[in-house]
Formats: sequence, structure tokens, C-alpha cells
Amino acid sequence: MKTRRILGLVLTGVLALSLLAGCSGKNNETANTNKATSNEAVEEMSTEPVTFSMFYGMLNGTQFGWDNDQAKYVTEKTGVTIDMDYVVGDLPTKVGVMIASGDYPDFIWGHDQHNKFIEAGAAIPLNDLIDKYGKNIKKVYGPLLNKIKSEDGNIYFLPPYREDVDNSKANRGFYVQRRVLEEAGYPELTTLDEYFALLSDYAKKHPETEGKETIAFSFITDSWRFFTLTNAPSDLRGFTNDGFCQFDPATLEGKAYTANEDSKKYWEALNKLYLEGLLDPEAFTMNYDQYIEKVTTGRVLGFYDQWWQMLPAQNSLAEQGKDEYVYVGMPLVWDDTVEERYQTPGVPITRDGISISVNCKDPVRAIQFIDWMLEEDQQKLFTWGEEGVDYTVNEEGRFYRTDEQREKLKTEEYRLKRGIGAFSYPWPTNANVATYEDGNSWNPTGQPEEITAGYTDADKKVLEAYGVETYGQMFNETTGNPWGEAWDIKPEDGSDVQITLAKAEELTKTYVPKLILADAGKYQAIWDEYKAEYEKLDIAAVEEFFTTKVKERVEAWK
Repeated sequence: MKTRRILGLVLTGVLALSLLAGCSGKNNETANTNKATSNEAVEEMSTEPVTFSMFYGMLNGTQFGWDNDQAKYVTEKTGVTIDMDYVVGDLPTKVGVMIASGDYPDFIWGHDQHNKFIEAGAAIPLNDLIDKYGKNIKKVYGPLLNKIKSEDGNIYFLPPYREDVDNSKANRGFYVQRRVLEEAGYPELTTLDEYFALLSDYAKKHPETEGKETIAFSFITDSWRFFTLTNAPSDLRGFTNDGFCQFDPATLEGKAYTANEDSKKYWEALNKLYLEGLLDPEAFTMNYDQYIEKVTTGRVLGFYDQWWQMLPAQNSLAEQGKDEYVYVGMPLVWDDTVEERYQTPGVPITRDGISISVNCKDPVRAIQFIDWMLEEDQQKLFTWGEEGVDYTVNEEGRFYRTDEQREKLKTEEYRLKRGIGAFSYPWPTNANVATYEDGNSWNPTGQPEEITAGYTDADKKVLEAYGVETYGQMFNETTGNPWGEAWDIKPEDGSDVQITLAKAEELTKTYVPKLILADAGKYQAIWDEYKAEYEKLDIAAVEEFFTTKVKERVEAWK
């Protein structure tokens, strides 16, 4: 099922893990509307009224109506209106139906299924259009345009991702409520054992939260969000988010880990919480909305997650003034031999972005519209808001927000009215740490003085206790990988490797609930059964595939 509304964008960035989509055999032919060359005269973008349709392939995004202030500005300046088709329900099914029918909107964003559109030839190559009409695209993306090329040399989409770190927050990690840290005297949490002991002790001392049962630890497994259970043990070992394999940075060799000893150890730790009655009993049955709703109640003491996924709950708690329930990310590891790498730079992900479809009514105007969006004046509006209303400029020309402006922006109602975030993810943009020509950061979250000023007294209390100025500084300062993040590398749909991946994922999704919810004394037997079934799969071929692709990418990106 789906619902058709007007433009809606999520407020946050970075994408979720999806292991199993395919990615090869692109359409090598350039559409007739894409034959422009750079030495031809560039025509001005028309401002005649036009409505572009767009498929939006991610659930649970904040949906902005076209009556917000930024949307009105866009239409006034460009004549463009966006009619957004939001997916509801199963994304792969919706994508499959669209491909089978060939009924594509003007713009396509398929989230973690985007490669299916590329494989089906649903997107036109953008190279020539960018060459002729993409002055701002080339300026903003620069050398990254080379990294987002497909194997056939064509660019089929413009991703919203960048190589940067937002140190105002913890990008991912094991989160814990402030009240738990405060009662314990703000302890230095390093290992999983210390973390679970802290949550367990607090839950036993405070069995109820606002009249309901306190939950020591929870997680979300709804659909592709199952990654919260598979990524955690890898993070504890100091690896980055690379999907199915962990890669040796020296040899670039990839090894599968969802049936290794770290995974066994992590899920067994969750089993112990379950047997003690400290694990959320609905963790395997609740959907994403229910997860956010539960976390927002303040009942959940801790969880492992990515920032963008838990952000709605964090924002809601802040809006309600429930500072004691707000979460702080912790960089946990197995032991002191491990160097954590949670706060790694984002990468120009080659998985997805905005594509112009083969059915687009006017590809030239579509690319001109995207290029217009990347002009600095527009980007300042989209990222900071309107000068004098959503932010202020001091005598030195530095952007900042007053206390009143910050308070207004904390409420979703105000953001929806103003349109703050409506033209952010997944639309093309620049890096969080990039700067405009006037020296201001591209986004408020990259403006050093704004980061500090944006913290509440409750934030500052936590930061002072840990001797840091930002939440990101609680983590190691780490560099990215020369291959980016390998979770966005996809085998060809229907290939032996892709089929094996699908079987491995299904096997893991089947057995992990059994392991975590196992009766006392039954864990090892279930693990042995899982491992035996896992070893029947040709995992070595999958490891070889990812190793080869990572090595090829490193060479291509030099």
C-alpha cells in the first residue's frame, strides 16, 4: 500500500543497513534528453509552473505539506511543485510492482532498494546533464562524482551523503539515559559487561517509571532494522559498519561475522538479560513506530542504535523537557585490547540518491532544479532557515541562533510550518563540515559555536562530568576507510552470491530470536544448530565477492 501526498522529507541523514539487494548490469544507453555537451550554450531554467512526481522509498519520514514556507519559496522562484508518493508497507514489493509496470515518476528515490531501479534501467545517466547544467552540482560534489559512478561509468543518482563527522552527537553506539548515569556518578563505561551491569542495577532499584515497568534494554528488529542485533557485536570488536563482512584494513580481506564468537557472545548476553526479566519482551514484535513510542515514554534505560534512527524519540523527550530521560551514546568495546571506531566519517555512499527516471517529463528542467537547489543562497535557506527568523547574523558575519530561535526549532509543529528539513535528506547537499564562501558552516550542526550554544544545561552537566565539549568527543577521533563502507556493495540480483546472502540473512533472522529467548541451559544447543545450518551455505564465496569488490573500489578511488 502507499499514500500519495505532497513533499515530505526526513530530518536526518545516514542510511540503514541492507545486505541483500543486487547491483550490476546498468543501462549503458544514454537517454535522448541527456545528449548535451559542455560546449553548448546553457539555457536558463524555465519558471513556468510544473509539477514533478517523486517516489519516496523510506518509511517513517517526516512529511512536509507543500504549504510550508520553504516550499512556497521554491515554487515562487522555480515554478516547481513536488508531488510525493510515499511508500507504506513493504518497499521491495512496491519497487517490484513499479519495475514490472514501468510506471515511474519523474524523480526516484528507492532507499535501500534503489539499485533495483538502476538494474531495471529506470534511471537515466546524468553525466551529460551534469556536464552542461550542473555548475553547482560539480562545485558541491567535486571529486566525489568519480566515486559515485557505476561500473559502466555512468552517474545514475546524486547521493545526500558525505565524508564528514557530526561531533555534536554520537553517530551510533550503546545509549543510556542521563538519570542512570547521574545516579551512578557518571561512570566511565568501556565494556558491555559494565554497561549491562549499570542498567541492571538501576532497573532493579527503580522497577517502575511513571507508573509503568522499567525496561533495562530494548532493540528494534522491524524489517531491515534487524541490523541493530547484527551490527552491535561487530562494533564491540572495533570494526566499522561494512555490512555482511568485517574487513582487515591491512589486507582488505573480508570475513562474515554473523555466526562468529563475538555474535554468539553478544546474543548470549541478551539472553541472560531476558532470563533475568530485564529485556524488553516486545523487542521482536513491535514495529518502528511502537519502538519510538516506547523509548519516548522514558521506560527504556538503554539500547544500541544509530543516531538517525532513535532521533525522533530523543527530540520528543527534549520537547517535553524530560531531560533525565534523554540518551547519551557510549563507545563500548569487548575489552581493553579493542580500539573503538564508532565515530567514523560518513561516506559518499554509492547505494542510493535522487535519480531522474526514464519517464521524466523534462529531464533538463529536472537537473536544472537540482542544480538550483545547490546554490549557496538556497542551501542556506534549506539548512539554516530564513535569516532574521530562524537564525541571526552577528557583526562578524557569523550565523547563530538566539535562545528563542532554538526553542522554536525544537518543536515539530514549527519545523513543519517553516519547512526546516523539507529539502534536506534525501536531496543532494554538501558535507556537514563544509563551509559557505562567507566561512559559515553548511549546516548549523557544523558551526562550532552553535554546537556549544545548542546544548541545554542538562547536556552541559553530562559533558562537564566526562570532561568533553561535545558528545562526539566521548568517542575516538577516527578516520574513514579507503573503501568507504562496504554495506553499500551489492551482488547482482539473482546471482549465487545474492541468493546465499538472502539465505544467510533469513537464517540469522530465524535463529537469533530463538537464541535470545532461549530457556535456561538451552542456548548452546540452539547455537550449535544455527552454526551447523550456517556452515551449509557457501559463505566463502560471499566473502570472496566482497573482498574483490572492496579491493577494486580502493584501487578505483585512489
